[in-house]
Amino acid sequence: MSSLFCVFSFDPCSYEQYLPLHNLWKGYMTDLLQPSKSSNPTLLSQKVLKADYHGAIIKVVRSKCSSYVGKEGILLQETQNTLKLICRDNKIRTIPKANSVFVFGLDGFLFTLYGNHLRYRTGERSARKFKDKTTVDL
Repeated sequence: MSSLFCVFSFDPCSYEQYLPLHNLWKGYMTDLLQPSKSSNPTLLSQKVLKADYHGAIIKVVRSKCSSYVGKEGILLQETQNTLKLICRDNKIRTIPKANSVFVFGLDGFLFTLYGNHLRYRTGERSARKFKDKTTVDL
């Protein structure tokens, strides 16, 4: 009787490995948002808030911890309270959502995401109704 063995090779992750994921994400977001200068901003913001960001190139522009500011990478994993990015230096960094502000670009538009508004799991966020409320500056 023979047994079946699987051998896995765990190569270190590289930024370039995830660029195809980013290209898939760009297609998904373009289809979802269909951004144009005549788009309704309220409707567009609701779609952006409920979207899936796995594969997005996200940059941290503000954070309570200054060492996170300026970090940019492709989003690999999103949990309720953190984002895991792979940066251009091939390091995976975990960034807390709380008290952080993120940006991403798509088709010449720049979108700002407030981490405090994203502190839900992706599935919960897509089914949730959000109310417009002001954001307190950090």
